[in-house]
Amino acid sequence: VAASAAEMPRDVEAVEKVIAALEGVRDRNAAFRTVGATLVEALRLGYGAVWVADDVGTFRMVGESGPLADAIASFRGRRVDQLRAGAGFGGEAIRTRRVVLTDASSNPSECLRWQAAQAAGATHGVLVPVIEDGAVVALKEYYNAGPMTFAGTRREKWEALDRLVAHARRAALDRSELRETLDDRAAVTKVVTEISSAATAEAALRVALDTVRTAFGWAYGSYWR
Repeated sequence: VAASAAEMPRDVEAVEKVIAALEGVRDRNAAFRTVGATLVEALRLGYGAVWVADDVGTFRMVGESGPLADAIASFRGRRVDQLRAGAGFGGEAIRTRRVVLTDASSNPSECLRWQAAQAAGATHGVLVPVIEDGAVVALKEYYNAGPMTFAGTRREKWEALDRLVAHARRAALDRSELRETLDDRAAVTKVVTEISSAATAEAALRVALDTVRTAFGWAYGSYWR
């Protein structure tokens, strides 16, 4: 059931929830999943999915969420697991690099994803390409049993807020990379310090192995000579 406008969190509050959820995320795909899932929950949307481009330009789903997810995934027993530019409404968004909106006037025969969304009860959809360095690197896909909060007259506002979300996503990954670099340096420093106290070559090997394993949180380590 679509939530009324009065029940919807304000747009800025939804973005704040995304920024908070991104704290500690260390993986690019996980960051995209976090953004999609958090917006679906905060805005009470029926469905959200994120597709990320691989090295050959095929977009593969890295996450989906929402109460319509199971119905869309099992539509006619056929799950769409990849998208390409020009195929369906998602492919149109990728090809044109523009937001594509779907509603009752959209022809379902042109897009299997829209067919599945309609069959699950969705009446509106929006497909948002994510562009970085001049290329579409991901596609955000949302469906809802009612109008979207970030379409229509509020679209320009949401485009601005979406830029804030993208900045937060990249900043979270930059912080993660910095933390990883600092952790690596700390681990190397600790290994050098511990080895310097070893009395024999064999002891140095054992110390190095244990120190590296502990520093990186690995469950097992071994050395062979």
